[in-house]
Amino acid sequence: KSYDVGRSNTTVMFVNGLLSSMDGTKCNALQRYCYNNDVSFLCFDYRGHGQSSGHFIDCTMQDWIADASDMLDYIGQESNVILMGSSLGAWISLVLAMQRPDVITAVIGIGSAIDFTFDTYNTRLTDQQRKMWENPVQTSSTSNAFEISSPYLDSAYPFTRELYQSGNDYLICQDNHNLAHRELRCPVRFLHGDEDDVIPYTKIYDAADALQSKHSA
Repeated sequence: KSYDVGRSNTTVMFVNGLLSSMDGTKCNALQRYCYNNDVSFLCFDYRGHGQSSGHFIDCTMQDWIADASDMLDYIGQESNVILMGSSLGAWISLVLAMQRPDVITAVIGIGSAIDFTFDTYNTRLTDQQRKMWENPVQTSSTSNAFEISSPYLDSAYPFTRELYQSGNDYLICQDNHNLAHRELRCPVRFLHGDEDDVIPYTKIYDAADALQSKHSA
């Protein structure tokens, strides 16, 4: 959904978190703010989320980044785009800012789950589960996905081997040759609670150190 203001040369695009939708509270609050301040606004559902088609279990990071990039194409280059990403959406926003510096003028991350696939693999899977994924011969259809719970979700979600592997191409806080040559050219601001027990606030400092931007804070 979108709210377009003809005279506005800036569009705020909200990028949702994992298993969130454009009907969420943050998205609706931001839409009201933009409406009241004559700023164009756009939000969307990734495939496998909300009102979009597809099944979550079949999706990868490439899919969701492509969905967000398609929304940038929809906005066009006539508007300056500010990305506001929540959780997973903050990670996707940072990747987009490096891939599409021609249209993105700023990024705001809220509770940023940067490199969440890497962190989930290393902190939420057991040693036995990781060994199963490291040996393709032992990976069956029943062990291709493991259920991960979160206090922010009503039920556990399937964390698949494909989702984990796809995230490796976009890691920011780890050594990553795929993003090594890319730099951020826009300001970045992080909003993060220091008592967050799901995504430690120290992750933001790791990201700020890793991002090649004089504007990260």
